[in-house]
Amino acid sequence: MERKMRRFKQQLTNEQSVEILCTTTSGVLALCGSDMQPYGVPLSHVYANGKIYFHSALKGHKVDIMKDNNKASFTVIAQDEIHPEAARYYNVIKNFIDNGMDKGQDSLGWNYYKFIGPEGSWNTIINDYKANDKLVQSVFFGAPTPSMSTNLPALNKMQAETCVNIIMGTQPADSFDEFVSNWKSLGGDAITEEVGEWYNTTFGE
Repeated sequence: MERKMRRFKQQLTNEQSVEILCTTTSGVLALCGSDMQPYGVPLSHVYANGKIYFHSALKGHKVDIMKDNNKASFTVIAQDEIHPEAARYYNVIKNFIDNGMDKGQDSLGWNYYKFIGPEGSWNTIINDYKANDKLVQSVFFGAPTPSMSTNLPALNKMQAETCVNIIMGTQPADSFDEFVSNWKSLGGDAITEEVGEWYNTTFGE
């Protein structure tokens, strides 16, 4: 029996699903054999006349599984891009590591590395929160709102730099209040309002 989506308002229509299948070229076919061992394999595909055609040999493990159990799912990703801000953090940290990790030559790289690097304070704190069940996840999982697309990269940068500077002692702790005020006025309030509207639309009656 087909299970209904819990967040049914996020469910795509058949027309939307067909459009994604027609504009993508590959996906992952998920199978499960008679021994109940799951098996997923990436495949090239073409959608035509209501059917999905796969590039495949006539023999092999996946063919054997499909003979045992013809139930399957096929997943494609319409868009998969690294967020520009995440890419920027990565490049700054990688450049710092690749060039000898010299704090004097690259203070920004050193700050980012100590804050969000592999052994940075951010990961240390998050791991502690996870281990002690103190981590509260955001309920927002939608696409970026208009204000997020416009303002969030700059707001995130301002937040990271403020926190690092306070930790390093180059800014007083009470400067965080000024950061909050600036964050709200430079787009934070608009983002909060848009996320609230998304939540009411997604989970409202």
